[in-house]
Amino acid sequence: MRIETDKGAVFVGETQIDHFTVEPLSFTGFAICVNKANEEVGPNENLTKYLQRERILRQVKAHKKDGTVVPMTAEHLLNMPLAYGKVFTSQLLKDTSPVGEILESGDGISAPLLYRLGTPIKTGTDDKEITELEFQAKTFGDIEDILAAENHVEKTLKMIELLGRPVGDFDLLTLPSWALDQITIVDGSNLMNRVLPSFFE
Repeated sequence: MRIETDKGAVFVGETQIDHFTVEPLSFTGFAICVNKANEEVGPNENLTKYLQRERILRQVKAHKKDGTVVPMTAEHLLNMPLAYGKVFTSQLLKDTSPVGEILESGDGISAPLLYRLGTPIKTGTDDKEITELEFQAKTFGDIEDILAAENHVEKTLKMIELLGRPVGDFDLLTLPSWALDQITIVDGSNLMNRVLPSFFE
């Protein structure tokens, strides 16, 4: 999405900005923002504020008139005119990605749990897409890294990476990084809320 600078002149440092663009964020990118926010937040401070800031810095790109991207820092963002900051935050909340669903609600241990992605993963081969993931852990070793992750977002990302087996005619036992990077925030959040708890109960 493109945001015009029609609410008054705006600068990043000494450079005047012609327009902004807002890029989508994958669940992997979201996890990076969560980790950075956790590093930045101080005692008795609001984590959501820092997470919002990290998301803006990752998703919003400032462009000169010729299209060149001008890197933004937290200081640049905090000195941004309020009108633009409000647009940035409202755009981050707009995610119209479809929501996936659980097809088979096994416990993920004695029986697999099958999840249909709201947004299929493109493989780049003959328009084939990964539409379903199967989750099952049989030993403690299968979930040790998941349990050791620092927060629920990281636990979910580890669960998808280590246990998410593509269903169908794919020569993949787990998801490679290029596939993991296509998991949307909507699907990732749904997996965090509806699948991850199976491995903790």
